[in-house]
Formats: sequence, C-alpha cells, structure tokens
Amino acid sequence: MTTDRPRSSLGVWLVIAAILLPVNYGLSIGPAAWLMHNGYLDSQFHWLYWPIQRLAEHSDLVLNFFRWYLTLWGV
Repeated sequence: MTTDRPRSSLGVWLVIAAILLPVNYGLSIGPAAWLMHNGYLDSQFHWLYWPIQRLAEHSDLVLNFFRWYLTLWGV
C-alpha cells in the first residue's frame, strides 16, 4: 500500500536559495561599485566584498571575470 503524499517544495526552495544567494552576492558587486564610484555610496561599504577580493587575489580566473564584469558597470 503506497501513500500519495505531496512532495515538500521546501527542499527545492532551499537548494535554489543555496545556489542563488552566492551568485547574487557576487553579481551585486557591479551595482555597488558603480554606486561607490559615482558617490552614491560611501566607500565604507567596500568591506562587504572582501571575500571576493581575497578570492580574486588567489585566482586569475576570478580576477579576470570581475575585471570584465566591472567594466560592464563602467567602473
């Protein structure tokens, strides 16, 4: 005898969030850098992105990606 239980979508949403949160964090550096560059944000927000800076210091691939990405934002 099998029970037809609806699948919980909580697990699916947790997996999606676990993937999208770091991606959104990484991509948010573009708008943040643009806002800092144009004087809308104080440079004190720079510390929020130190993990990306550390990663870029140790990986040429990451460094080249973020250099390219920031040029899209005019920074």
